[in-house]
Amino acid sequence: MIFLEADNGQRRFVFVHVALPLRVVSSISADGTPQSALVGIAVTPELEIIFDTVKSSRKYPNLIGRPACSFVVGWDGEQTVQFEGIAAEPTGPDLKRYQDLYFAVFTDDHRGCIGPASPIS
Repeated sequence: MIFLEADNGQRRFVFVHVALPLRVVSSISADGTPQSALVGIAVTPELEIIFDTVKSSRKYPNLIGRPACSFVVGWDGEQTVQFEGIAAEPTGPDLKRYQDLYFAVFTDDHRGCIGPASPIS
């Protein structure tokens, strides 16, 4: 487990990240239909959620066109944390920094570095 502490300006909390970092991201399609997908995630100390996707996936055009998305993290013991936020496709030095963090969790997964893949954070 990784314990991350963050101060969101109002309260302090601890986020517990379990060993299997697979979560569901939800986005909205062009026709307004909600869509969800299982993704691998990494989390920064600032509680930024990092995940990757390929441009041919449903979630990529959803998040580019409508970047609002949500995650539900956890479910063991019926305890969850809901994250809502805006997805962004990093570039330049930010892309490298996020890739390094992501591949520290997924050491055998380099989809985001080859072919049509595009990491989203």
